[in-house]
Order: sequence, then structure tokens, then C-alpha cells
Amino acid sequence: MQLSQRAELYLKSLELIPQQYDAASERARDVAVTAGAGSGKTRTLVARYLSLLADGIAPDALAAITFTEKAAREMRARVRKEIRGLVLKNDSPSERSFWQALERRMDAARIGTIHALCAEMLRAHPAEAAIDPQFQVLEEGLAAIARADAVDAALAAAALDLSMNPLLRAFSTRNLTTLLTQMLNKRLDVQDWLDTDFQIQTLLTAQLRIFFENQQILSIEADLACMDAAAISQDTTEKGVEQILAFRSGLTLLHSVFFSGDAVATCQQLQTLRTTTLGRLVGGKNSRTKEMLQEWRDTYDQCFAWLGKTAILPDVEIEINAILPLIQQCFRTAQKNYHQILKNQQALDFDDLERGAVQLLSLAHIRTHWQNQVQALLVDEFQDTNQRQRSIVEALTAAQPGKLFVVGDARQSIYRFRGADVAVFRSVQTDISTRGGLLLDLNLTFRSHPALLSGMGDLLAPIMGIKDDPQRPFQVPFTSLNASRTDALTGVQAPYVEILLGAGEDAVKGREISASLLAARLRTLKENGEIKAWQDVSLLLHASTAFGIYEDALETAGIPYVTVAGSGFYERPEIRDILNLLRALADPWDDLAMVGLLRSPAVGMSDPGITLLRWPDPKSAAISLHLALSRDLTHLSLPDQRAAQRAHELFAALATLVGRIPVAEVLQRLAGFSLYRAILAAAPQRTWRNLEKLLQDAYASGLYSVHAYLEYLGRVREVGAREGEAPGEAEEAVQLMTIHKSKGLEFPFVVLADAGRMERWRAGRWLLLPGNGAAFKTDQPEYETLLLRLLRQQDQEREAAENKRLLYVALTRAKEKLIVSGHLSPSYGKYHAEGWLKELLTTLDLNAETLPLEPPTQPLHLQGGQTLQIQVTTSQSSLPFQPLPQKISEIVQPSPWVEAIWEEKQQAAPPIESVELTSLLPDPHQPAAQSTTGKLLHSVLQTWHFPEPDEQEVLLRAALELGLVDDVPRRTAVEKVQVYLQRLQRHPLYSEISQADQRHHEVPYEVEDEPLNDRGRLDILYHTPQGWKIVDFKTDRLDSLQKLDSERRATYRNQLQRYIQAVQTQLGVTPTAQICFLDVNGRLELMDWQTL
Repeated sequence: MQLSQRAELYLKSLELIPQQYDAASERARDVAVTAGAGSGKTRTLVARYLSLLADGIAPDALAAITFTEKAAREMRARVRKEIRGLVLKNDSPSERSFWQALERRMDAARIGTIHALCAEMLRAHPAEAAIDPQFQVLEEGLAAIARADAVDAALAAAALDLSMNPLLRAFSTRNLTTLLTQMLNKRLDVQDWLDTDFQIQTLLTAQLRIFFENQQILSIEADLACMDAAAISQDTTEKGVEQILAFRSGLTLLHSVFFSGDAVATCQQLQTLRTTTLGRLVGGKNSRTKEMLQEWRDTYDQCFAWLGKTAILPDVEIEINAILPLIQQCFRTAQKNYHQILKNQQALDFDDLERGAVQLLSLAHIRTHWQNQVQALLVDEFQDTNQRQRSIVEALTAAQPGKLFVVGDARQSIYRFRGADVAVFRSVQTDISTRGGLLLDLNLTFRSHPALLSGMGDLLAPIMGIKDDPQRPFQVPFTSLNASRTDALTGVQAPYVEILLGAGEDAVKGREISASLLAARLRTLKENGEIKAWQDVSLLLHASTAFGIYEDALETAGIPYVTVAGSGFYERPEIRDILNLLRALADPWDDLAMVGLLRSPAVGMSDPGITLLRWPDPKSAAISLHLALSRDLTHLSLPDQRAAQRAHELFAALATLVGRIPVAEVLQRLAGFSLYRAILAAAPQRTWRNLEKLLQDAYASGLYSVHAYLEYLGRVREVGAREGEAPGEAEEAVQLMTIHKSKGLEFPFVVLADAGRMERWRAGRWLLLPGNGAAFKTDQPEYETLLLRLLRQQDQEREAAENKRLLYVALTRAKEKLIVSGHLSPSYGKYHAEGWLKELLTTLDLNAETLPLEPPTQPLHLQGGQTLQIQVTTSQSSLPFQPLPQKISEIVQPSPWVEAIWEEKQQAAPPIESVELTSLLPDPHQPAAQSTTGKLLHSVLQTWHFPEPDEQEVLLRAALELGLVDDVPRRTAVEKVQVYLQRLQRHPLYSEISQADQRHHEVPYEVEDEPLNDRGRLDILYHTPQGWKIVDFKTDRLDSLQKLDSERRATYRNQLQRYIQAVQTQLGVTPTAQICFLDVNGRLELMDWQTL
């Protein structure tokens, strides 16, 4: 195929840079493009796609594969836009007609995910694939349920099979369930492993051979063998001579065992030689033999660190490996069950699509058919593919040069947890180059300016490395990009890279300080004009667990924000729960929705209770859960009976409203009747805000039909914005998101937030590395096999490499300025850093121990000529209060708009006789409200600033921030707290604490005494002339102290004893300790810990 004149004219009209033009115009050779961050990858991809259409390839013969359905929609929309533009701007009738004809045919365009293409193949050949052509693709959540059911059935069968007893003794039921579930999650990789004649001896021997054939090892052993006794004695001390002789003897035995072919025994002898003979090197200071032993030991440590120090037990290895066939048998049963479940549902999962396509394309006539169907294939984000997907691509394009075009960036491969293998892309690049294809590097970025690129490069190059390692294709070295522009945006000032560090007494406090420092810095940048609008700023985090800390800091600083979570707003647990309630109301005969309702915190029925409700008589068929609620419930436990009654009352009160009033009102009454706001008030984060936002969005939709509303949510769920914790319009706010979510995006100001997050390697009981085998850890015996140790080390190497690529992706989202926000925390009295922050500080040759005490006073000079600013603080930034923008305030405040809904819609709504509005009010005595009362009280005690009676608004606002949205329970809680505070102020204890010469509130402590390791905070520690005293405040309602039950007495006594022990450890003194009960029949009473 040659580039047509029409295609050439089109490409020249785009004003592409030379590399982009070459990528889009090449026709005779396959093309692999490395597209750096911000290098115009999508523009190049679309240009090639349009030019192929211009060559005359029909839309249904041109396949473009994207990584996600969202990317497919975006590419389709962009192609349509380009074609529409060509239709409008062409004066030639023939050209306009050509593009108009293509525009009409774009509905048939093959632009989609690899799984969409696989599904199309399978539906086209149902007989050969042995499937129903009307199959549905099972949603991942339903697939997970099916896998769980398949595993349960497999375990039930194993329990009845006597031959499975060794397996059931080796694993607890829980761990065996987890093992089989993980195997099903990777069932295609597991099947490849099962189909391979895998031998552990072969793998271990290969590892041993690398060591024994190491030239340095061979040289050391040869030199030592040649030395006679006199030479050794002359070189080292007497003990050194003994060590050398023992080592040579051990080497002789080691080589003998190795050549016998017993790899396990060889590893055992190696470990013994290292830990016993060379555990501590002795000899003269300048001894050459000692130096040789050191070199041998260092090489061992590099090659065999995975052996660890745990003794190798060959007999146990044999015992555990004997269980392997039973695991394989049980897995095959689970897999068979899973296949049957899918068959019954006429469904396939994503693995089925890939496997089915591979099998179809292995048939010559089908492969030829699809090679003719697909005349050109474009694959985006190829760095995130796996080996099966590669085989599909290659089967479609084999022996047809110029047909394949792949684009990706190995530096941005960050989806290993989804099965992506960066080595696939690198291998395909090599193959294309070997067969004469074209490799292109788009290294001109249109995103970042030169100074920022230089600064980022100085940080990334030492961390990622700059040299390729052929033995480790998963380790992708750093390569720099060139900037297409010359300067930063007007107003943005150097330094363009900043590091903001918070140092605290522990990791939590350090994070809070670092987040506060960041918020203050962002405020400053906004005030001095560098940040033009808040939407120019994005906080990128490795994990969503730290979202809350940064959200709190931004809110305190009056900075609007929106949190974009990978799981999305509608995947939040509190939103799923309330929507499950809504689904069940809309269709009570949907048992899946009913299970969600019964399990929700609003009802709280146990799983056994749900099972008994559905199967009240084991000899009879199951009955509808909704029907069961109105029948006899006496066979349930009392808690489950009460839960069933709550569910029945909920339906009686609200089911008749569905379809008669707007969905927003149904949700509002549902939230009120179920006390869901009160339930959420006790949650550690302000999840009630998400509920408020859901109600706002429902009102904005204006829908009456619940089914239509749920369908609407299905469409908007892909957006993934947790707007309940931020303004409704993302363009007015700072964005918080995970780094994975930021892939493909760019922002003027990027903050790498929570950079000090400690990396936690997975330490599961089962591990599979495609091509390297699988291993597991039993409960009995509790032992890690050699294979598991080796695979874990290899897995951690791959995880570490991807972690570096994730850092690269985060930093390269920045257009103008990069800020790193992280924390330092003490360990054994010294500050230290973790995670990326540790690597960055090491790169900058900075000592985390001394940074809080001696922070740099001037910007650091980087190797590339740029500067880097570091700011360190040990206290939270004090920011003047600024009210949040109106849209934030609407979310923070309770929902006055709900009252407006009621007033506006009450006239239109049909009369409702079955609902008493008083039943919709939250109960102020609910545990959630009482929990918030305790939190509110402790927040006042922590500051020791007691609001005056006329300052109730202060407490009301604080209660609102703690999650008490509804007015009645909020005011009740505030009134209780005011009573407690007044009671305390009238007591002599208040004066004693106030007059103490030292007073500490919410004191963190840690007691390390296995197995009761304990950490927490004690309420007040203060010093008087009589010594140190501890007071812990309780709001328990008691008639008298004598009625304090023995269980609580023991709990409180142990609690105070832990406090005393902590103070003894940290201060070296023994304090007295008391419980201050604030509500003993309307009085305050004290009780010493000895009398509890």
C-alpha cells in the first residue's frame, strides 16, 4: 500500500512535526511509536486513522484498539469532528462528497477496546467457538460473585472427598477460599501454568547456575583453592585461617551437592555456608583472603537475597509440594463450576473473550477471514497489553508489512495489577525493528517548559536509572523529553520544582502538617497571581487513603476542591447502600437488590438471617425475600427479627411513593426513615456529604421514575467524581485524584501529594508470575517454600519498577510547576522518610534526620542548572478563616433546599396517608448521635476553651462538621455537651487542671509489649505539686458508680493501666490516673483506677 494523494494532502494540512508525519504516513512497514508525555500521541493516532480512510480503507476495515471504552468514545468523537471539519472546509464537490460518505459510515467503524473486537469475532463464529452468539459480557462485579459461588461449591465438594483431607489440613477454610479465588481471578495464567511441564528443580538450577558461572565467583574460588596453608597463614590471622579452611570445605560439599542435581539441597548448603561460615568475617585488616570472602559474600547477597534467613527444610518442601496436585484438582473443580455458572447465564467474562479470540485465530480459515476483514490495525496504549492480547494483534497482522501500527510509552506502563506486562511492548518494538519496521520516538513535548523538564529529569533519572538492562525488560530507564516552547507561562516564577515537608510526632500528624503547609502554599501562589484559577491545580496521590487529610486542609484554607476517585462517586459504600435501598423500593421482587437492602446499615440483617429468610424450610423451595418479610419471622434470631421488621416498615411507609413523587423526595424520605444520616454521622470521614450531594443531583435530574433515574446513574457513573465532598462544578476547584486516574491528563500545577507514603509489598499466600510458575504458603506447616521466596523477590522487583514508572507518570502531568508534598515522622527518636520522598531526598543528598532542625535556607541547585525550593515545618500552618465559595457552603450546610422541595412539591404530590412525617425524623438518642456527642466534647476538652452559653453557634457548627446534619440531633448533642462542660467547670477538677504548671491534651502514646502492642491518645496529662496525673473523660449515662457493670470496669481499668505504663515508659515517672464520669445521675464523679 502506498500513501494516496488525498491522504498526503490531508496530512500536510495538519502541520505535523516530522516524526508525527512519518508515523502517520508510513505504509510499507509496521510502525511502533514511543510517545512521550504530552508529545501529541492522540493527534498522531487520529492523523494516521484519517489518512488511512483517505487512502480508501473502509471504516469497518480499519480497526483502532483503545485501552478503555471511554478512550474509544473520545477517539470516535474526535474522528467524527475531524471528518465534519473536512466536509465543511472542502470546496471541491468530489472531496466533500467523499468525506460526507465516510461520515455516514462511521457508525460501522471498528473503534473500541480489544475485548469489543474479541466479542465481535466470537459472535461471528459461534459454532467454532462453541458459544451462544447471544451471549452477554458479564460485568466484573457479577463475575466476582460467580467466582465466589464457584469456589464455595468446589470447597463443599472437597469437604466430602477423603482424598482432599491433606489439602484441608494444610489450609484454613478462609485461606483456601482466598487462594482459589485468586487463582480464578487469573485463571488463564493459571491454566497456562497447569499446561506447562513446570519443574521447580529446573527453575532453581537456572538460578544456581547463574551464580556458579559468575566470573568473579569462579575467580575467587579458584584463587582460594590454589593457596597453600603457608600462604593463608601469612595473609590472615589464626581465626581467619580457620574460616578460610571451613569455607573451602563448605565449597567442596556445595559443588558436590550441586552436581548431584539436587537444587533444594544446594540452596540449603549455600544458605548454611553464608549464614554460618561467613556470618561474621574475621582476619587481618589488610588480609586479601578476607577481602575475597567479602566479595564472595556480597555476590551471594545480590544473587540469593531471596533465600532469606529462614532455614531451608527439604522434607517440608517435599511435604508441601505433595499438596500441589490437590490444589490443582480443587482449582479445576472451581473453574468447571465457574464455567457452568457462566453457561447458565449465557455469559462470558473478559478472560473468555481473550481466550476465545486466541483459539479462533489459531484456525487457519478464521485467521485468514479476519486478516482480510481488518486491512489496517492501530493499537493505542500498547504498553498496557498482555501476551494474549499481543498474540491476537499479531495473528491479525502476520506477514503483512505496513498493516500494524502500535503506539505507547514503556515509561508510562502502570497497570500491572490488571495483567499488563511492559515487557510485551518492548518485545514487540524489538520484533518490528528486526523485521525492518519503523521505530519512532516522539520526544518533543508540547506540555512542559524546558526549565521544568530539566528539574524533573534531575529527580527522575537517578531513581529510574538511565541504562537499559536486557536481563530485566520490566525495568524501563528514564529518557528525557525536549520542550516545544521556551518559557513558563507568564507570571509563574522559579523555582519550578518545590518540596514541602511536614514533620510530626507520628505519621498521621506529619501528614496533617504537610497538607496544611501545602494548602498555605497554594493560597500564597493564588494570591500572588501564579495560580490563575483553582482548576489549574491537581493533587495526585498514589492511593485514595490520604484523600481525607488533604481535603480537610484545603477546606480549612477555604480552597474549593473536587475529588476524582478511581472507583467513582457512585461506587462509594454509602452511595451504594442508599441506591440499593432505592432499587429494592422500585422493584421489591429483585432479590439481589433486596439482599443489598437487608445487608445495609439501615436494616442490618446478618447473612445467615438473609439465608433463613429466603429458605425458611430447608425442604422447600426458596421464596421471595420481599414476600418473606410479611410472613412468620420467629425462626430468625431476635436481632434479625428486628431487622426484618425495620425492612417491612420501610416498605410499608415508602413503597407506595415510588413513581408518585420525584426521586429526590423518595431519596430524602428514605434517608430520613432509615436514619441513614445518623448512621453516617459516626463514620470517620464526612460521608454524609456524599449523601447530601446525591440528593442534590437527584433533585437536579427532575425525574419521577426510579428506573429512569437508575439508568441515568449508570450513564454518569463513568465520570467518577466524588462531588459530595466538593463543589458541583469541577472547573472551579482544585482536583484530587489518584495517579492512575490522571493518566492522559495534564495540569498547569501538579502536586505529588503524600509522597512519603510507605510502600507495602503484597505478602499473600499465593503468587503466580507468568512464565516463572506459581507457589503458595500453607497454614500447616507454616513455611515458605524456596519457589515462593524466589517468586516473591521477582514480583517485588517488578512492583518496584512499576512504582518508579508511576512516579514518572505523576511528575510528567505538570505543565508549569511541580510541588512535592510529603511528611517525615520519627523512628527511635530520629526523623525518617518513606516511599518516593525517601528516594527524592536521597537523590538530592538530603538527610531526613536533620531536615526539620536545619532546613535549607536557600534553593538547591540541580545538576541541569535549575533550582529547587524546600520548605520544612513541624507545626500546622495557621490560616485566617475564609468562608468557602457559595457552592461549597451549600454542601457544608444542612439542606435547606430539601425543605424547598417539600414546599414546592407538596401541592403536586398525591395525598400520602401511610406515612407519618414524625417517623422520618432522626432519633437524637441513636448511637450515631451519641458518638458525635463524645467527639464534640473531646474537641472542646482538647483546646480547653469552653464556649459561653450564648456561643452555642460555635458548637453547632462543630457538630455539623462532625456529621450531625439534621437539626434535632445536632442541637440535642450540643445541649448535652454544654451541660457536661458546665458541670465540669463547677467541679474542683476544672480548677486543678486549669492551674497545672504543665498540661497536655490528646497525648499520643505507644506501648510495645507483644502481643498487646497498643497505641492511641489519652485525654489529659497534667502536672501538679503532687505529681503527674491522667484524667480520662466518659459520657456514659449511669445511675450510680455502683451500677457500672464488671465488663466496663475491667475495660476502663485496663485502659488506665496502659496509660500509666505509657507515661512510665516515656517520662520515667508513675502518674495517678482517674476516670471522670460526666453523667452519673446528673453529677460529675471521679474514680481512681485502683477502685475500678
